[in-house]
Amino acid sequence: MKNRVAILILSVIVLLAFSSTGTPAPAGPGQPQFPPPGPKRKVVWAMPVAPPNVIHTAVALAKEFGFMDKFNIDVEIKNFEGSTRALTAAITGDVQLGYIDCLVAYGNGVPVVSFYGPTPKVGVVMVARDPIKDIKDLRGKKVGMSSAPGGFIDRMNRAVLEAAGLRPQDVTIVQTTTAGRVPALISGQTDTAIFHYEQASKVLRELKGVRVIYDLYKALPNYQYHVVCGMRSFVQANRDLVSDFVAATILAIRYAYTHRTETIRAAAKITGADERDVSYAYARIVTGCVWARNLGLDMNRIRWTIDFEHQGGVLRNTYRPEEAFDMTLANEALQKAGGPIPVPPGCF
Repeated sequence: MKNRVAILILSVIVLLAFSSTGTPAPAGPGQPQFPPPGPKRKVVWAMPVAPPNVIHTAVALAKEFGFMDKFNIDVEIKNFEGSTRALTAAITGDVQLGYIDCLVAYGNGVPVVSFYGPTPKVGVVMVARDPIKDIKDLRGKKVGMSSAPGGFIDRMNRAVLEAAGLRPQDVTIVQTTTAGRVPALISGQTDTAIFHYEQASKVLRELKGVRVIYDLYKALPNYQYHVVCGMRSFVQANRDLVSDFVAATILAIRYAYTHRTETIRAAAKITGADERDVSYAYARIVTGCVWARNLGLDMNRIRWTIDFEHQGGVLRNTYRPEEAFDMTLANEALQKAGGPIPVPPGCF
């Protein structure tokens, strides 16, 4: 008996000694698995929007909230004008990970590997002028298109028209620039435009007689909006770093869902948008479960998106989604974030 008591006391002393040196105890179920403090590892992240929209800020929030620091990661964020330029930077080695149009890149022969989907749902809306109050009112109207034919905005417009039971021939497509969307609405050159949430909020505040008539995730419920990937050579050589990076981002999104004020303040700083408009975007994102609190990946959605992009002409070759994803790495990251958490139906 005395020997057993002595062993127990010794065990307690050892545990206390480890605790006092700052060595983390093994994580329990549901607890993040942070590594011991150590040298920072550098990652250059590609953001295909300059400045980023609120919906794009998950990685920047992970940096702002300190989760990247807890995983000993130093993130440098590079902003690009479009995913094509971001992908080019990844191919040349100027960035390591990012939103670089991963599904299309893989289908067009670029050796990328994907492993995370922080924003599975489309986060844009269609705004329209009076007297349009519903997408069925678009017949005969002037639909603004601020991308090239076949580009993202064109595909979003076509999805709205299809949801309304209309064909492209039933409306007049008017080409605009991204910067010219609002002037075109004001002048009457166009009757509609596609905006990210905080942009729509700003338009609603500043222009009379306009309204949001459709949220695009309703028209494209199976569309996978964001996928994170990197060049296969980098990911294979840095698996632990990449899984830590994903875990930090998952934790940041979970934190954002439960810390409204802090998230709005941080996102306003990151994007440069007015806090009123960021608040509008945050409400849309949270109520619509636009950000994923887990991996945000579903192979059926991804398969649908591959076919959608192929039909749109931007992806040369279709493929099985499992070919492009490293789910072993993805699930390692999820476990480092404490494992999956329950989410409402329709969320990720």
